[in-house]
Amino acid sequence: MLASSSEMTIALQSCDGEVVHVKRTIGLQSLFIERKIRLNLVESPIVLEYINAETLNMVVDYCNRHAELSNSNDKAALDSFDAEFVSVDRKTLFHLIHAAHYLKIYTLMDLTCQTLSHKIKGKNVEEIKEAVKNWRLE
Repeated sequence: MLASSSEMTIALQSCDGEVVHVKRTIGLQSLFIERKIRLNLVESPIVLEYINAETLNMVVDYCNRHAELSNSNDKAALDSFDAEFVSVDRKTLFHLIHAAHYLKIYTLMDLTCQTLSHKIKGKNVEEIKEAVKNWRLE
């Protein structure tokens, strides 16, 4: 018997070689992955050239929790998870922003960019430059 499409898994490979398997429904939160599936361009694993394993695992955790909590209609739990999720150092936040953009996960993009905007709110140009000057994707 074939597995239903919601039970199927997708293999994602980080730029540093770690492979993570996610349910198809979780992968579809990414418009990048959804497009590959729709156009039948899915290689196994899907190589994510610019996303490291640590960031990929965080993104998968975010997508899993959002799928779980969105179905429960528990907005307070979702807000609590989001607040805890973005309580990370600057480098990790930039990696998450980049991953959200690359994967086209717009809820994560909104959350991480909003967090960054709160962190730099009220700072002058020099303070903002200092906050981002040594950041680059590795």
